[in-house]
Amino acid sequence: MEKLGIEKLKEALGIVIDIATITDKSLEDKKLSTLEKISIGIKALKLVTVIKNIKPIIAEYKDLDEAEKAEIIAYFKEKFDLRNDIIEDVIEKIFETLLSFNEIFDSIK
Repeated sequence: MEKLGIEKLKEALGIVIDIATITDKSLEDKKLSTLEKISIGIKALKLVTVIKNIKPIIAEYKDLDEAEKAEIIAYFKEKFDLRNDIIEDVIEKIFETLLSFNEIFDSIK
């Protein structure tokens, strides 16, 4: 069976990271301006692409091997940046844990 790759998964992850990052930066002053709301909304509209392509994204997730998991984790850690490093670290650890769930799903079948 041919490997599916991880491009759709990385693309979807990148969109989510962009939304989190811009939201975190926008909340630096503890309020959202109209321009910041519009900017977040524009980024969030890209989630439509993720929803439309959810089946291939799930297929890539289920098909991850250890090297691809390591690549996805490295990509996430490189791109994901919050002002609060402690929260950022916790989210990165949760993300790593979620990647291991594909093995659990496979064993249930």
